[in-house]
Amino acid sequence: MKVVRSLASSTGPFLAGLMYERKQYSSLPFFIAGGLKIVYDLLLLRSFSQVKPDSERYQQVNTAAEEDEEVDNYNDEPTEESQQHHHIEMKTLIKS
Repeated sequence: MKVVRSLASSTGPFLAGLMYERKQYSSLPFFIAGGLKIVYDLLLLRSFSQVKPDSERYQQVNTAAEEDEEVDNYNDEPTEESQQHHHIEMKTLIKS
């Protein structure tokens, strides 16, 4: 495994050295590296575009809890059923 990795990592500098020898190709390795970096960044963006950070997830839970509290404030006392419903919703939001 290490042999394959070291052989693969040595081909890049070798090819770049060959390109540097010729003046017309001396800047080509930089363009190739930049292009690969752009493709890598776009693939990362695509793969993580649907993932929300923890801070946004907790903010959604807190917002939902505040909305439930506002509804409960309209009643003089929350009923046992509304408290159980609120507890179940909070568990569901925290899990997701």
